[in-house]
Amino acid sequence: MSEYKVRPKLAYESFGTLSSQHTDSVNALQFNPDGSRLASAGKDGYLCIWSLPDCALLHRVTAKCAVLSVQWIGPGQLLGGLADGTLLSILEKEDTLQIRGYETDSMRWPLEFISITDDQIMLATAGDESVFIWRGQKDPHSMLWDAVPGLKLPKPPTDRRSDGKPVVVTAIHWSPEPSPASVQKQLFIAYMHHGITLWSLVEDSNSLSTAVIRVWNAPSPVIMSFTLSPDFQSFITTDIEGGFNLYDYSSSVELHRFLPDDPAIGVALRSAFVHNGQAVVGSDRQGNLNLWDRFDGDCFRKLKHAGFVRAFADYYHTATDTFWIASGTTNIQGRGEIYLWRTAAYTEVGKLAPKAEHIESNVEQVKSDKVRVTLPVDRSLDRSGLSGFAYFTLPFLLGFSLAAVINLWDLQLVLSQALRWRREVDQWITDLLTV
Repeated sequence: MSEYKVRPKLAYESFGTLSSQHTDSVNALQFNPDGSRLASAGKDGYLCIWSLPDCALLHRVTAKCAVLSVQWIGPGQLLGGLADGTLLSILEKEDTLQIRGYETDSMRWPLEFISITDDQIMLATAGDESVFIWRGQKDPHSMLWDAVPGLKLPKPPTDRRSDGKPVVVTAIHWSPEPSPASVQKQLFIAYMHHGITLWSLVEDSNSLSTAVIRVWNAPSPVIMSFTLSPDFQSFITTDIEGGFNLYDYSSSVELHRFLPDDPAIGVALRSAFVHNGQAVVGSDRQGNLNLWDRFDGDCFRKLKHAGFVRAFADYYHTATDTFWIASGTTNIQGRGEIYLWRTAAYTEVGKLAPKAEHIESNVEQVKSDKVRVTLPVDRSLDRSGLSGFAYFTLPFLLGFSLAAVINLWDLQLVLSQALRWRREVDQWITDLLTV
């Protein structure tokens, strides 16, 4: 622990708020691997790509439903998950975007979570009760990451506490691979009522076999989120009371419980490790993003926002020894705002860096905007040179589907009756289309 705990209690300053192009809540944020881009996903159907540190809006993709998740898989390539079950593969080439879309299955479960293995061969997407595994590789012609649907994982084991309760996924994370040549992948899946399950996936002769390695039931009856530390020695869960619980992975012993002054009770809050795993971050009902010392439990920073924080991401810039945090809020007067925070107080020349109150991004200077794209029935699209602000016309008559409505971020609890009702409506639509 002594070599890992270097300086967790860092001071942050506001770098500014982006001139948001989101007209509704920000669902997800992520920095790309080299910190030169920030992707934001919105309930309004916008997926925006920003350049850093100048904070210019480079591209804006628009879907017919909410964008729930984003995952960078390279400096200029990312994946996006939609509320109607569509997976987007997006490649940035100079001033244009190449886009390819994929569908999961006829149920069209929302893609609230995306996680990819270190070798980028296997991808997991999840939402509501479903977890899909994809195989992938880069297309040699377009260089787009090409996804091939593999299988849908079975439902988790049940016990006395979870029997009869709806299956709702709240987080997915791949475990580090023991060796580059390993054929076995391990996936952590957190469920709202069914604990945390570690799945084994083995690929053999172009087929995947699955098995449950371990099931861990938290003391709290409800798990709203789950995050592993970078060293995989501990993990955090969020409970229904708005608290964040830190556990030792090997022993499952609770190390700390972080409780904000005004916890957001019954809300699906995310938590994360920052400062290379030395600190824990989580939001509260007052719009604060709280940072706690992982080791002594002290809340040493509160980053204030004008609205409730529902998404955040962090990045460490090695060259300048600077930690960055991006945070996104819920709908405030018709928009979702994105905040940027950093730990560096000085520029490279040693002068005090300016603190921007608001960063303007002229939408007229966006490199890609307003190009219509229609996803074909064969599940894929490749249009070299197409730019963003893409309108996706999907095969189903109700492109938004009820998956866009049943969004874990907008519900305090997901009721089993609501899930059954949605499946009945989806089946009715499928039957109608086949007549």
